[in-house]
Amino acid sequence: MQADDRRQGRHLHHRPVPHLSVHRTGATLIRSGWGSDEESHRQFFTSQFIPDADKELQQSLNETERVAATPDMAARYLLANADANVSALLPAIRIPTLVLHATGDIRVPFALGQELAAAIPGAKFVPLKTRNHMLDPNEPASRDMANAIADFLGDKRIHTTAVSTQLEHKAKALEQHWSIKFVLIFAAITGSLLFFWELWKAVHGE
Repeated sequence: MQADDRRQGRHLHHRPVPHLSVHRTGATLIRSGWGSDEESHRQFFTSQFIPDADKELQQSLNETERVAATPDMAARYLLANADANVSALLPAIRIPTLVLHATGDIRVPFALGQELAAAIPGAKFVPLKTRNHMLDPNEPASRDMANAIADFLGDKRIHTTAVSTQLEHKAKALEQHWSIKFVLIFAAITGSLLFFWELWKAVHGE
């Protein structure tokens, strides 16, 4: 796993008040301009996710953020993840675990990845030399990540410079698996239901 907001909440332990304030400020920023054509609101988050990516990739993520969720849904998602705390569950994990974390991660400090790995019995921790929270497929850290995962799973390493191409082929193969298709369809249906629920509440003034 890669330690981040989505898997473990913003912090493993109780967060001091300043961190909660930062998240509330972020939620306010999302609600005020997330869905607009002006990229500056979303760029604040993009610059934390992929600070070293080129302009084209950053613009692509900005647009993906805009169409992926309504401002209200994105804000609620941010606050819900910030409140998550699974630290008490980590010592109970009894399966082989690989934790990867970017050494210069701006979104989630490197120390939190170390803390996560230390709390899971027998977990292997692999630092990735990058500032990007979301890795660029063509950066060296992507090869390091792919090699670490291959070693952990007992698979062969990818011996090519086109790491992104290899990963793309593996992703397409996974998409053909019936269980993956089921999860994707379920996620799409759930997202649609949430959208119409929010729309219904907006129309009826709730």
